[in-house]
Amino acid sequence: MKHLFTILLWLSPLWLAAQSISGKVVDSYTGEAIAGATVKLLETAKGTVTDSAGAFRLDGAGTL
Repeated sequence: MKHLFTILLWLSPLWLAAQSISGKVVDSYTGEAIAGATVKLLETAKGTVTDSAGAFRLDGAGTL
């Protein structure tokens, strides 16, 4: 059974200038990549889904 994860991104003024955010979502117990996880930027409508390797890229993150 896959674990449900919530990714919280706390924005600082420096992050607001960023053009994209990328990373990888993994299971905290096994370290395995989680495909199909939803990654959302809090307090915006921006989001994406991880690929088969658990990787994601959120373009335009600096334009709230």
